[in-house]
Amino acid sequence: MEYLSVLRRLARLGFPEEAKKDRENRILGRFLAGERDPMAKVFLRLQPPKDLAALESTSTTLDQTGGGMNMTTPGIFAVSGKTGKQPAVRDVK
Repeated sequence: MEYLSVLRRLARLGFPEEAKKDRENRILGRFLAGERDPMAKVFLRLQPPKDLAALESTSTTLDQTGGGMNMTTPGIFAVSGKTGKQPAVRDVK
């Protein structure tokens, strides 16, 4: 989220004459190009945000969840209630 704020500030300072829509597209492109978190990068490639509002919402969600997402079902965040070492499969009798 901090990265997005910095990009907005730099775009505003560096391109003050640029139209708002063009500036937002520039910010969106730079954000996607500069994302370092591999899980967030995959998520954003699978579900690219259409505008800065969508990007802000998505990045907030990724920040809050630590970027943890279920790779077998993109778009579904992984949650586990398991604690400690437990067998992955139990025998049903």
